[in-house]
Amino acid sequence: MAVCPKGNSRHDGEEMTKEETQRACMRIGDNIDRYLKRAGMTQRMLAAHADITEVSISRYISGDRAPRATVLYRISKALNCTMEDLMYGVFD
Repeated sequence: MAVCPKGNSRHDGEEMTKEETQRACMRIGDNIDRYLKRAGMTQRMLAAHADITEVSISRYISGDRAPRATVLYRISKALNCTMEDLMYGVFD
């Protein structure tokens, strides 16, 4: 299951709209990009550390795709942050 799949439920139990889902994907992508820059890594380096393709990293950052929870976990470990940081944008 992807972190922000189509039809994902909100905290109030209602289904997310297509626009809400796209915003969630974009937020995750923006946060991956911020932590990537903070770590001084390239997309290629992150892909190698997280054991995923560089194309997938690019798609996550652009908001075209949502990473599965297991992939988001590997990305967070490679970027030395938490999954919540990537999902919600918690910055020091």
